[in-house]
Amino acid sequence: MKALVIDTSYLIYRSYFAYPDLTYKGVHTGAIYGFIKTVFTLINQLLPDILVFACDTPEKTWRHKILPTYKTGRQEAEEQMISQIEPILQWCNLVTQNVFLVSGFEADDLIWTVCNHLQKGPENLDNSELGIFETSQEILQRDQFLIFSADRDLYQMLVFPQVNFVIQHNKKAISFFGKNEFELKFNLKPDQWVDFKSLVGDASDSLKGVDGIGPKTATKILNEVGSLQLLFEIMNLSVNLGNSNTLKNEEILARAKTFIFDPKNQKLISKIVLNVKTIEQTHLLATLQSVPDIQVSKNPFDLEKGVPFLEKYNFQSLQKLLEINRNQSIDKEQIALF
Repeated sequence: MKALVIDTSYLIYRSYFAYPDLTYKGVHTGAIYGFIKTVFTLINQLLPDILVFACDTPEKTWRHKILPTYKTGRQEAEEQMISQIEPILQWCNLVTQNVFLVSGFEADDLIWTVCNHLQKGPENLDNSELGIFETSQEILQRDQFLIFSADRDLYQMLVFPQVNFVIQHNKKAISFFGKNEFELKFNLKPDQWVDFKSLVGDASDSLKGVDGIGPKTATKILNEVGSLQLLFEIMNLSVNLGNSNTLKNEEILARAKTFIFDPKNQKLISKIVLNVKTIEQTHLLATLQSVPDIQVSKNPFDLEKGVPFLEKYNFQSLQKLLEINRNQSIDKEQIALF
């Protein structure tokens, strides 16, 4: 099974600025057109079995209740873009049962929840079966959960080996960013990503880190101590960051103690301890949360049900692109017969 999970808010935003001047009968339709075109292209390239859309809502989330300044300073969406969101969601609901937007939660939380519903937990997965450098074709041939998003908050999902992010370079070229690519780029494990953000902060979400600790220092700390939870437990501090499994690894435990109690690191460790409340809050807000009452359908999507919508907006080129997808699906079925 292959699921294509689309960060709908991200794609709407990207599509709006890709086609800012497109109109039909005086109504702006650039975001609608760009959104559907991208979905068609991705389906044609990836041949997913399940199509999922996860979208933000305009209401404040559970994170705002904890930190009222969460994501302040972000530019307000333009009215011409906002007016196209409802039609886009109408089309999404026509072609798949898996359209999720829940008041109080972000699209990131929904994507996390959907993928948890569709796959085994990371503790049940065998990493040994995964090659370090897999080709795009090898990735496409096994069960996958392909996420189309540019949100780095979602990198914590790479604890699941089946998860890969789809990077669209142009209409013909795509690549994948998975666990191995993450580790090569950041020199961290995916389960250290939230700890990393807790140390350095995230200006885009108005989340504070520890003053004086940047990416390079944060990476060094985590490579030595394994996790912030382990650091606080060694320091006998009552902090719950939810990732204490590293205590079971004696080698990591010994290395962490050596680093923590090294006299030359005392100023750094003291700085972390003094900022424990900030770290706790940022860690909580940066961690993806499960959304209750989400039911994911494994029924196949049906792009044909969206044809009347395309006709309504006179998207003739998209109807032609749908024809390509239709022929691709026929070829896939014929291959399956053999």
